[in-house]
Amino acid sequence: NNDNVSRSLIEVVEEDRALALATCSCEIPIILNSFSLVTEGDAYVSPHTIYRGIGIGGTLYDSAPTLSKVVSSNYRSDSYVYATSNPTNINYNGPVEYGKTLKEVGIDFDTLRCIAAKAKSGTNGGYKIVVFNQGGTFNTYDLNNGGQGEDNGKTIAIFNTVDDIIIDKTNDGRQFGPSIFAPFSKVTVKGSAGFVDGYIIAKTFVTDSSASSLQLHGDYFQGSSNLTCSAPDPTAAPTPAPSPGPTPAP
Repeated sequence: NNDNVSRSLIEVVEEDRALALATCSCEIPIILNSFSLVTEGDAYVSPHTIYRGIGIGGTLYDSAPTLSKVVSSNYRSDSYVYATSNPTNINYNGPVEYGKTLKEVGIDFDTLRCIAAKAKSGTNGGYKIVVFNQGGTFNTYDLNNGGQGEDNGKTIAIFNTVDDIIIDKTNDGRQFGPSIFAPFSKVTVKGSAGFVDGYIIAKTFVTDSSASSLQLHGDYFQGSSNLTCSAPDPTAAPTPAPSPGPTPAP
């Protein structure tokens, strides 16, 4: 049933995490700074303005094909799209290549998942890292109480969970400022969020036609050198119990 499938998926993810903990460095790859949006899988896109490039490891869908959209509107960044579904109404101000995997251009989601699995929350030098271990609906105030939509690369939300994540405005209408680092998760950004100031790294990404006024700024997190990670846990893999058997006779 679906519950068994979900549990199996989580078990596989946990096994992947345990393996990765011993093999990756605690450093967010600098290549991500060139993008507003990177997904391992599919992306349903409707924002009218995306400041930097996009990297789509699955299929790119246009959620509002009657409305014109611009990628790399403010920076002439490269974009990589593995596949696209017609019709689309997306214009690129920078180069775009189709058919390449993200690994071919230097983005490895195994590494990104590893980083999410071992990153620790902390604040240093004016930069803030907040790690969440469950999904849900989030706004700027969940990371910075009273914070502004224009975060200017000061904050990152790292999601160590396979749960879905929804991004929205605050109760008084402020946009979402931090970068979103969620390589295990589906990330949905509501049109009411206004804009996401940081970049978005996700397993899959969704916006619908109501988000056509949304903007993705890609103002990347600038405090990556302040990221700290947990040490690998030597007991992550349990020791197998001995097989039961009769006690030898004296």
